[in-house]
Amino acid sequence: TRAEAVKDFVTTMLSSVHPATAGVMDKKLMMLVLSQAAQSVGQDFEDQPQVEAEIRGIIGTTYLALGKHDEAESHLVKALEIRRELLGDAHPSTLSSISSMGNLLYAQGDYDEVMPYYMGVLETKRRVLGDGHPDTLKSINSMGRLLQRLGKYPEAMPYYVEALETSRRVLGDEHRDTLVLISNIGSLLDLQGKSDEAMPYCVEALKEKRRVLGDDHPDTLNSLNNLGSLLYDQSKYDEAMPFW
Repeated sequence: TRAEAVKDFVTTMLSSVHPATAGVMDKKLMMLVLSQAAQSVGQDFEDQPQVEAEIRGIIGTTYLALGKHDEAESHLVKALEIRRELLGDAHPSTLSSISSMGNLLYAQGDYDEVMPYYMGVLETKRRVLGDGHPDTLKSINSMGRLLQRLGKYPEAMPYYVEALETSRRVLGDEHRDTLVLISNIGSLLDLQGKSDEAMPYCVEALKEKRRVLGDDHPDTLNSLNNLGSLLYDQSKYDEAMPFW
């Protein structure tokens, strides 16, 4: 019980360093906390490998979100190694670690290497967790994002559409993951030159993110930029300016 309480406290503290959570808080202090945790996690939880793996996973994904890929890699690799050994390849925690490794490769621009990670994880999540599980939806979205990055727009769209329709039903219209998916579809339509079709998605995403997340949230700012870019692409320069 004590170990679980310590784990919950540490994971909550480290999660607060993530840019989506941190907001305007003191970044230097939080980076110090993260750095110290990264240095001591192997010793602090030497006899509790599953706790070590969970905390390393959080440290790794937080470093990844901060763009510190080298620092992220060692923790993500170790977390995956521990989970594979103790839990097996099909356990949800292991699947999360495999997804994180794929996300690291994606951030590093190794898109061809990402595909086996994303495809394998998605197939296993569909089988083990089901199509409507939030973790499965994240993997469906990741596949769409990867195909979009590879320029395979028609192949990407069905993944986004499936994820959005299921997310609306399972998580609700106001959930952050749902709002991200609305933005993704709008952006993909815009990339295909379908600006008129993209507009309702971009407008809805911005409106709901402002209401649910607030004006200063990174996701809201991203939607502001997206809508400004969409209006610019339509040569509506005066309308685009306020969003930028």
